[in-house]
Amino acid sequence: PGANLISAAWSRNVYLALFTGLFIGGWLCSGFDPVRGFARTGDFLYDSLEDSDSGLLLFTWFMSGMVGVMTRSGGAAGLGHAFASVASSPRRAQLLALAAGCMVFWDDYS
Repeated sequence: PGANLISAAWSRNVYLALFTGLFIGGWLCSGFDPVRGFARTGDFLYDSLEDSDSGLLLFTWFMSGMVGVMTRSGGAAGLGHAFASVASSPRRAQLLALAAGCMVFWDDYS
């Protein structure tokens, strides 16, 4: 866990930190051989995807990718500016947050 935290703080990249933790675990399990450790990392990834609900994992990755696309294209900022013009009071901002949450919830289950 310490290597993951250091890697995440240093690189500011969650995926790199998780892969670093997997690689260090594979390296330790393979007797400190980096080539076999890399192969064990692949085995760990394959086993974890084989045993879990990989559809949920893929959905989460794709959803986070779309959030990144929206952020880089300016769509999230535009939506924030549009919401800021409507939310002129604390009560309206709270009602807007409620409505947006209901829309996301409704879309998630439709």
